[in-house]
Amino acid sequence: MAQDGGIRIQVGQRAMRWARPRRVVFGRKHRHRTAFGEDFWGLGASTSMSRHWFGVEDVAITSQIDGVEESHLRVRCLSSTNSVLVWEGREPVRVQPQASYLAQGAVLFVGDLVEGLVVGARVSLAPGQPELSSSGGLVRSPAGAVSEDATAAGRTVSPGITQPPAGLDLSAATRDVVLARYHRYYRLPPDFDPQPTSWEQVAVVLGLLAPAQAADKGLLRRAVKDPQEAVTRLKQRVEALHPGWLPEASETQKTFHDHLRTILEMHRIFEPHEVDAFDARHPLARRPF
Repeated sequence: MAQDGGIRIQVGQRAMRWARPRRVVFGRKHRHRTAFGEDFWGLGASTSMSRHWFGVEDVAITSQIDGVEESHLRVRCLSSTNSVLVWEGREPVRVQPQASYLAQGAVLFVGDLVEGLVVGARVSLAPGQPELSSSGGLVRSPAGAVSEDATAAGRTVSPGITQPPAGLDLSAATRDVVLARYHRYYRLPPDFDPQPTSWEQVAVVLGLLAPAQAADKGLLRRAVKDPQEAVTRLKQRVEALHPGWLPEASETQKTFHDHLRTILEMHRIFEPHEVDAFDARHPLARRPF
């Protein structure tokens, strides 16, 4: 990494870049730390979160074979009680208290589920320090880092306050598609079924096809085109918010659905009142096919 490089960190809608060398510590909100080479970023006020939960830093590793210096991200679990998860690929890595993890790539997500909410940060190696703009978008914070707040107004954001993680922003139609697709998973026996509902049944439940038309492949293909495209956009949104969380498996494999459904649960898509409201709107969902 060039000397003017560093790390970029995003929490919710707010992002910051720090010039190297730097370590950023995350945890429960408290007064801002000003030690040289280290900054504190409060993620929340939950007592389930350690005051010093984890830290991320950029490190230079020199190869013993060719002597080439390479840049890496390192995660340290600073808590004495709470572990932390690192997503860098298909499966997360659990970093135990006081242990560390050396990343293999240039981008990772680090955090965990805290009281039903996904809490953490997306971290990446930044190739260089961005130029400051007087017209907005990039402002210098009191901590000396460069803020990339998602606004054109150029407002300065306090370095000790973070915004909550961005939501999936699902439309009502996409919510209905998801609730229909995973409908039986959230039912008690004998209605429970861990497999996703077939697209034929989804089309009938949502009123896109009459039950007698579901066997017509041509009609079915046209009826589920928009719902399937909505799911594709949803997957893209999930990948943008949680890089590496979804496996590379096909949508026909149960592993993919287990991951996607769990992520949707984290975003409170399958709350009991949501499920009940869906059943009220779509009574065919409770009828056997």
